[in-house]
Amino acid sequence: MKLNLRNSKIANDAHRSKNASFYDKSTGGVFMKIISLTRKYNVPMTLGTVRVFRANLMYDSIICRLSPKLDPQQQFKRWVMNT
Repeated sequence: MKLNLRNSKIANDAHRSKNASFYDKSTGGVFMKIISLTRKYNVPMTLGTVRVFRANLMYDSIICRLSPKLDPQQQFKRWVMNT
């Protein structure tokens, strides 16, 4: 399976942009890609998995709306360095 780096570059640009809307910075696109891959390869998704996606989308959209200058990649790097 080939990784599409163009889409990840677009996502990186959205995270760094000061003018990008909150939904461009959320992880919704990642979850939708995972769901489309599970459908493509007939991998079953449990209700628990869908609930986790839904909860993460809710938290992510709230965080992105409340703090639009937040850089998730920088926060993740900081978390990795502290663990």
